[in-house]
Amino acid sequence: MPNIFPSKQSNKRAAELLSFPIPNLIGGVSQQPDTLKLLNSSEIDENVWPSVVTGLNKRPPTEHIAKITPTAVSNGVAQWLIDRSGSYRYSVVLDGTSLYVRDFSGAAKTVSFPDGSAYLSSTSPASSFSFVTVGDTTFILNSGVTVTASSVTEDGSRVDPGGKATVCILNSYANSVYAIYINGVLKATMTTNVGVDAATSVQPTTVIATTLGTALTTASVTNTVKGSSICLSGLTAGHAVQVYCTSGDKAMRAYTDTIDQFVNLPPNEVEGRVVRVQGSVKDNGDDYYVVYKKGIWYETFGYGEQQQLDPATMPHILVRNTDGTFTFKRHTWLKRQAGDSVSNPVPSFVNTKINDIYVFANRFGFLADENFILSEANVYESFFRTSLATLVDSDPIDSAALAAVSGNDTLKFAIPFDKDLLLMSDRAQFRVSYTNFLGPKNINVQYTSSFNVSPNVPPVNIGQSVMFVDDNPETYTYAKVMEYYTKDNRTGDDADEITKPVPQYIPTGVQFLTGSPRVNAVALNSSSAPNKLFVYKYYWAAQSKIQNAWFTWTFEDCTKIESAVFSKNYLYLILTRPDGVYFERVRCDEQVFIESSGLRTRILLDRLVTKSGLGLSYNSTTKKTTITLPYSVSVNPELVGSFDNVDPTLSIQDVRFATTKLTGSTFTVDGDVTGYTTLNAGVGYNMQHRFSKIYIRSAKGQSEVVNLDMERLMLKYLRLEYHDTGYFNIRITYPGAPTYNIPFDGRIIGDATSLIGRANLMEGVFSCALHGHNKKASIDILNDSPYPCSFGSAEFSILGTQLTRGRV
Repeated sequence: MPNIFPSKQSNKRAAELLSFPIPNLIGGVSQQPDTLKLLNSSEIDENVWPSVVTGLNKRPPTEHIAKITPTAVSNGVAQWLIDRSGSYRYSVVLDGTSLYVRDFSGAAKTVSFPDGSAYLSSTSPASSFSFVTVGDTTFILNSGVTVTASSVTEDGSRVDPGGKATVCILNSYANSVYAIYINGVLKATMTTNVGVDAATSVQPTTVIATTLGTALTTASVTNTVKGSSICLSGLTAGHAVQVYCTSGDKAMRAYTDTIDQFVNLPPNEVEGRVVRVQGSVKDNGDDYYVVYKKGIWYETFGYGEQQQLDPATMPHILVRNTDGTFTFKRHTWLKRQAGDSVSNPVPSFVNTKINDIYVFANRFGFLADENFILSEANVYESFFRTSLATLVDSDPIDSAALAAVSGNDTLKFAIPFDKDLLLMSDRAQFRVSYTNFLGPKNINVQYTSSFNVSPNVPPVNIGQSVMFVDDNPETYTYAKVMEYYTKDNRTGDDADEITKPVPQYIPTGVQFLTGSPRVNAVALNSSSAPNKLFVYKYYWAAQSKIQNAWFTWTFEDCTKIESAVFSKNYLYLILTRPDGVYFERVRCDEQVFIESSGLRTRILLDRLVTKSGLGLSYNSTTKKTTITLPYSVSVNPELVGSFDNVDPTLSIQDVRFATTKLTGSTFTVDGDVTGYTTLNAGVGYNMQHRFSKIYIRSAKGQSEVVNLDMERLMLKYLRLEYHDTGYFNIRITYPGAPTYNIPFDGRIIGDATSLIGRANLMEGVFSCALHGHNKKASIDILNDSPYPCSFGSAEFSILGTQLTRGRV
């Protein structure tokens, strides 16, 4: 029987060697499936610095500045940087019991505490303290302290209005009866002259007042005559004073402690007399008080109604003195100078806790519960209205921010943002804006969005956006970081999750967040990874973000990262080490590639100390140099030095010495290194970059997609472009097979400058064979040396077979 089925013929092509270029290695870690990752992303990026300028680099080292305390701090620390100028730069550290100040060279500054340090008490300093620096003064808030206010005792300069009344003789009329009644009983009266000639001329108002005052005295009514005013005292509660004149009410007027209009007050009164003036509804006025002093009526506060904010519970100040020392003390806050507890109540932060402090539109501000409070304009200490007679634009502002979607919201953070003030609760965001000037009559509070915000991690302003953390250890496993920004059409605000590529990267328990628009980076730490910084590097080009990279920095010999704060081009760290708490810094400026033989190697050792900070002692008998560090280490320290005078052609070569650890802070090296021009000591750290799994991709529209038509992709070669590089190692790992290490040390056979123990900074293309399946191979770039490495691009050669001859 003939075969009616044609023979099966395969369309499968023969295997061919394909190229897979990676334009750069600065995409950071991605936890997406390998087929969805960007070309330049990685599986692991540890102790790297991915830069759009120089490519993928080993991160810069920490530089030792000073030891802060000899023992670990039990509850963490809060750090604030005062960075005004080159000679005015300080780190302020609070550990929950006291306060320490050091300049940026590490020198401790004397701090005096004339009011004690009780306000600094906290079991969670990192989340309790907020800071604002204005000139030489730094305001420090302890959000765990409840603010109180108290009444101020009268000093005797004012008269108690109780039991007082005043009768004013306004005009003098001829042949008129002037009478004063108390509770309907006539107490004093007189009749003026008829005024027909000089002998019967009408008495002036002062004479009428004196005559009536004498009559009141006769009637046992205590009084004092002041010009045309008769001031009665000693009256009992409920007594009513009435006046009568046959010429009508334009001749006499009486009042007790209240008068209807300010213009009806007499020109003469008893010194210190306090009177309440009923405000005019038409003029939007409030009831207010005036006091008579030295012939003038001044606005004042109600008798016995002055209150003051308790300075022991209000934010304190740290003042830099002219001699370079510091004073931590209570601040003077202004008392109520007008109105009473009803018309001019204490600010809403009284009897509650202040959550944040800030400066906005030249006003000092607080957040408490759902209210934001701003001081009087240009007077940071004034939170009471200074006048109740009229509402002025410079008056303090005390207003609530409420979102209909979430009800009452406790405001936690205030950030000046995009010319407005951004307020954040743990579930809603608001904008405070104004037109022309900020005042209580033209302020606008608008609910803008509803994102979850960690109440323990203050957001940071990064240029045109605000970064904040969404973290709740009670319900989350991993934290998110969000970038808050203004929409282009100004219809509202929005936020993007910048941790989308790494949803399970940052464990919950975020301790702090810091950022710098200068170096385009954000860093944070989690209590679940205490010696690790999670760093986010970004770069905007016009309206496009061309870098969105996450990676980690791990610090060896570190128990906990207590604090990290960016300032300009440095990241300042407070680190708990086994032997105490240390102040260190990382310079984060880009290390620009310069093709020059005169460029000295940048030594990459954490806790870096230069020659001036080391103790050096050479023993001619043992022919060893003992080196003493300004700190103690539990790992073996490293030493790199250069000796410019040996050979000018080798002056840029850095020698890495073999070290022998003696004690925690001392070690030895062979030979005499005391004459070396430069010495750098510290602790080594490891860089690791693991490539994502390699797939052949094809163009699809404006993007590239994984070519699923390729089978059995076998990695053959890796070519890696490097520059400014002294050392790296390519590690290739396959399951069940030995690990392969292919090192590059910058030495070239036959090159006179390529000496063992010395570093060369090289550039070129490094090639190595791979031989493994694309899905199984783990390929790492490693660097555990003190020498830098920088990588631009990479290219893989892959042997693959396409299943079909054509694709739709």
